[in-house]
Amino acid sequence: MGIYRFFKKRPPVWLLFILVPLGVGMVLGLVFLFGLLFMLLWNALMPEIFGLSTIGYWQAMGLLLLARLLFGMGFHGRPGYKKKRFYAPEDWKTHFKERFYREKEDHPQEEEDNSKGEEK
Repeated sequence: MGIYRFFKKRPPVWLLFILVPLGVGMVLGLVFLFGLLFMLLWNALMPEIFGLSTIGYWQAMGLLLLARLLFGMGFHGRPGYKKKRFYAPEDWKTHFKERFYREKEDHPQEEEDNSKGEEK
C-alpha cells in the first residue's frame, strides 16, 4: 500500500517529486551522520585504549562497510528470516526419538552374544 493508502487514487505527481528526493536526502543524511558518529567514537576511544591511530571520515565509512560485509548487520527483514529453525522442547524429543527408531529399523545391528563378560 505505502503512500497510496492516504489517497483514493494515485497521488499527484508533484507530491512524488517532493517526497522521493526528501526520502533519499534523509537516508543519505543518516548514512553521513552514522559514519561521522563512528569516526568520532573511534578517534575518542581507540587511540587511548588500544594505541591505534586516528581515522578520517572515509576510513570510518570503509570500516563500516567492511563490518557490514563480514558480519551482515541489519538483514532482519529479509524474506524467510523468521523461519522456525529449532524445535520446541517437547518437539525435539519426539523428533529425535522418531529419527533414532527409524534409523535403527533401517540399519539393524546384530545382537552381540554375552561371551565378552564370561570369566575363564
